[in-house]
Amino acid sequence: MERSLADAQLQAAAAPAVDFRILPDATVIKIGGQSVIDRGRAAVYPLVDEIVAARGKHQLLIGTGAGTRARHLYSIAASLKLPAGVLTQLGASVADQNAAMLGQLLAKHGVSSISGPASHRCRSTSPRCTRSSSAGCRPMPSGHPWPLIR
Repeated sequence: MERSLADAQLQAAAAPAVDFRILPDATVIKIGGQSVIDRGRAAVYPLVDEIVAARGKHQLLIGTGAGTRARHLYSIAASLKLPAGVLTQLGASVADQNAAMLGQLLAKHGVSSISGPASHRCRSTSPRCTRSSSAGCRPMPSGHPWPLIR
C-alpha cells in the first residue's frame, strides 16, 4: 500500500510519537546552494564569519545544498533521458563541491571539508576531526554520518 506523507490517517498515527534527537547537543545548519553559495563572496564571507563566531558556543553540523549548477545538470540529464540514479549522483557532486568550497574558506579557522566514506572513517576514529569538519548534503541519504564542528 502506498500513502502520501500528507495522508490524514498517517499524520494522526504519527502525531503522538515523541521526537528522538540523534545528536541532542548539535546545532544543524544547512547552507543553501542557490540561496547562499550561488550569490558569491558577498553572501558567503559574512556567513563564514558567523560560523567561526558560533563555533565557540555551539557544536555545529553543517551541510550544503547544490544550487543552480545542479538544476542545470538536472535539466541536461533529463533531456538526455538519463536514469534517476544518475541525476542523484550529479546533484550530490555539486553539493559536495559547495561543501569543499565552504571548507576551504573555513580551513584557516581549523575547519575542513570531508565527504563520502572519509567522513565516516574520520568520525569513528578521530575525535579531533569531528570537531572541525563540514560535509555536503545529498539529495538521497548517503548512509554515513555528518561530522560535527566545535
